[in-house]
Amino acid sequence: MPQQNCLAAGGPQMGRYGPCTLYILALLFVGLGYVSILPPFEGFDESAHYTGLRQVADVGTLPLRGRSFLPQDVAEYRGPVAYGSGVPPFDTGLVYKKFFADPGNAEMYRDIYRTPRRRPPYVESGYANWEAQHPPFYYVLLAPVLKATDGLSFVGEILVLRLTSFLLAMGGVALALLATRRTASAAGEVNSGAFTGFLIYPLVLPMFFFEFARMGNDSLCLLLTGASAFLMARLLRNESDISTSAALGPVLAIGLMTKALFIPIAGALLLFLLARLIAVYDDITQRRRRLRNLALIASPALVIGGAWYVYNLLTFGEWSGGNEALRLANSGGLSAALHQHFSISALARGLVGAVATWSWAGSWSLTRVNPLLQVPVLLTLLWVAVAFLMEIRKRPWTDPVWLPVYLCVVFSAGMLWHMMMSIALDGNPSTLGSYLHLLMPWTAPACGIGACAIARHSRQRRLLFGLLSYCVVFHAVALWAHFALFTGCAWKGDDKYFVFPDRTYCMDQLPALLDRLTVIGWPWLAVASIVGTAACGLGLIVYARRLTTSPAAGP
Repeated sequence: MPQQNCLAAGGPQMGRYGPCTLYILALLFVGLGYVSILPPFEGFDESAHYTGLRQVADVGTLPLRGRSFLPQDVAEYRGPVAYGSGVPPFDTGLVYKKFFADPGNAEMYRDIYRTPRRRPPYVESGYANWEAQHPPFYYVLLAPVLKATDGLSFVGEILVLRLTSFLLAMGGVALALLATRRTASAAGEVNSGAFTGFLIYPLVLPMFFFEFARMGNDSLCLLLTGASAFLMARLLRNESDISTSAALGPVLAIGLMTKALFIPIAGALLLFLLARLIAVYDDITQRRRRLRNLALIASPALVIGGAWYVYNLLTFGEWSGGNEALRLANSGGLSAALHQHFSISALARGLVGAVATWSWAGSWSLTRVNPLLQVPVLLTLLWVAVAFLMEIRKRPWTDPVWLPVYLCVVFSAGMLWHMMMSIALDGNPSTLGSYLHLLMPWTAPACGIGACAIARHSRQRRLLFGLLSYCVVFHAVALWAHFALFTGCAWKGDDKYFVFPDRTYCMDQLPALLDRLTVIGWPWLAVASIVGTAACGLGLIVYARRLTTSPAAGP
């Protein structure tokens, strides 16, 4: 097979929007499937995010630390709840298995939560909103959506909010795809190598869907990272375009006003631009242009976005405002706490867990699949990542192809800092790797470069195809396990793994489980998800076959 340059812009081209549209629709249909089976408040921290939205929409105040409490109707939610974590037993609450064991619960739930009603008044409970640690921009942005749902059932209200959040995330993916479009010799067409990375990404990292098919500010963060990738691509193509730099700064500022996780993202982008400035320091014209761009981007990000962190510092004595950071600041600091609780084994567990939960963590019940089933998925991810690094190793550090490395390194450093705080508090690392999906606009093209390098060799290409096919099977198995959990057939064992009643794995109970889904979810959405995903998947397979059979086939 002839050697091909995975970093070249060549390769067979498709129509202007065809494959990208199919891809976005495929992600949307899969996301609909997740939304259709996910019970209310089963998404990570959804009850707290819902509280923030309710406070802005119903009370007109911002959810600030010490001034935000769960509404009484949320604190007294009578529906099934997520399984616990930490120390067993994990079913002390009204978990799904207990809920569906009593048929009267389903009738009660339909009467209260599936009947159209006016939203209850916001009466504060005694439970603090733990997500008030975050900047408030997401809650302000989506509060009008929540207001518009008044009159729907509670479950319908949750559906609209989740779909809105997921659409924000899909907007970020669409902008990331636009950032990879060729604009020189074939304007408006898609580079097949980069697009392949977007195809591979949700196969090796299916946690992408649970991460964004829920209420939460991560969806807005992905939209903003997609916008950042799009603007960075424009800036790197034409550094004389002042308008692009002027737009990128406010985007980073809004990101900083959405979540502290945007600090390493903004930091990595500014670090990359600084490296490019240093690289041309002897060229006065280039130096002035890049210095101007850096100033235009950094100034609004620091002044506007930094205001929230100055508020935290002045109000609480800790700039990040994170719960763990404040607890440590009030108990002697990180160093003293680490001296008491740190261990190499805890750090190793945290690092392995972060990578594993980047690929798959499940829902807030944190019920595990057999780790042996996940090993081939993680090996595929590792193989593609190593191939990417080997492919770019001879490029200068100021080449845009290194941007995913800048972002992953700086973002991972921030996650490591959070992990060390978690260990310092109680010896237990609790940092989920699913936050790494915020980097999808850059890591997806990197997957394409790595896969392209692997595909040069026929045997490796066949092995990669086999592993990716396994990833699809793993995703289906894990998703079925969660569906069985949510509908009360499977449960979380004391070892934190899924437990099924017999070797049929609840498949023989499908009609009963679908009937239970009418209580907490949306069976018609699940059917639409399956049909739509199959149709879009078939279209993408046709696209892939055209790539591999084209006489001008590139990477």
